[in-house]
Amino acid sequence: MNRIFAVLIVCCLAPAFLLAQNISHEEEVVRNAYAKLSFMCELVPVNEAAFDRNGNGSDGPKRSDQVALQTAIAKATPVFTLTDFRTGAIADIANEHWSQFVTWPERKSAVLDVTQVSMSYNYSGNVTAWVGAKVEWRPNTSSIPPGNPDYYNRLTVADAMRMKLPAWIDPWPTPPGLTFTHYAAYTVDVTFQGKSSGPHRAIFFFGHDADGKEVVAPNDMISGPGILYNIRDIPAYPGAFLSSDVRDVPVVSAWVRDQEMPTSACTTPKETLCCSHGRCGISQTDLNRDLAAPLPQSKVNGGQQ
Repeated sequence: MNRIFAVLIVCCLAPAFLLAQNISHEEEVVRNAYAKLSFMCELVPVNEAAFDRNGNGSDGPKRSDQVALQTAIAKATPVFTLTDFRTGAIADIANEHWSQFVTWPERKSAVLDVTQVSMSYNYSGNVTAWVGAKVEWRPNTSSIPPGNPDYYNRLTVADAMRMKLPAWIDPWPTPPGLTFTHYAAYTVDVTFQGKSSGPHRAIFFFGHDADGKEVVAPNDMISGPGILYNIRDIPAYPGAFLSSDVRDVPVVSAWVRDQEMPTSACTTPKETLCCSHGRCGISQTDLNRDLAAPLPQSKVNGGQQ
C-alpha cells in the first residue's frame, strides 16, 4: 500500500528570484540560502495538492487545478528582497558597530516564525523523503542582548563575535580549527501575506574548519533566523515528484517542469537541490533522467503491486 505522511519539526521562510551574473561567492551563498527557503515553502502546498484525496479515495480537485495551486504557493511563500550588499574581510569591519550590520527586532514587533515540515512517500516499498517549510508572523518576545540597548549599540563586530552574539554565530559542536575571515552584509525586506518586515540589516560570516570545509554563520534576526543556520544541509529534493506515480498528477508535472535548472549551473551531487544565482530548482539532468525512467518496481510482497 502506498502511503504519505508529514511531520512538523522546526524553522523556515521565502523567495528572492535572481539571475544576476558576476556576483561574489559570498553574495551568491546568501542569495541561495533565501532562495532555498523559498523553494521549501513552495513544497508544502505542492505536496498537499499532490496527495489530495476525496473521502471515497478518488483524486481530489487540487490535483488538477493549476490556478488554485499557484494561489496557494503565493500565499505560503514569503518574498525576500536583498539589496545593498557589502563584502570583504572581517578584519576591515572589526571596529565598526555591530548594530550597523544586524538589526535586532523591537520587542513585540513582527518576526517570521518558521517550521520545517518533514514529508515522505512510500511508493510500493520505495520510500523517498524531503523537507519543506511553513511560515507565519509572530510578535518578537526577546530583548536586545544583554537587555541594555545602549550597551548593545556600543558593541563592535569584534566584541559581538567574541561574545558569540547571537548564539548561532558558531555551529555546534564547533568544528576544530574554525576561523571566520570574510563577511557579506546586506539589507533584507521580507513580505508575507501583505505584511512587510521593512528593510533591516543582516550579515553572514564565512570561514573554514581545520579540514578546509567552508562554514557559514548567518545573522538575520527577523527573517526566520534559525533555519538559515543549516539551510544548505537540509534535504529538500522532492524525489517522489519525479520517481513515483505522483509525477503523473497534472499539477505536480507542471510544477516540476517549472523548477528546471540548467545543468551548467548545477554543481551539486545527483538528486540534490540545485541552487545558483539566487534561484533553487532541479537540475535538468536529474529531471530528464528521472522522468524518463520507468517507475521503480514494487518492494512489497515479492515485487507484486
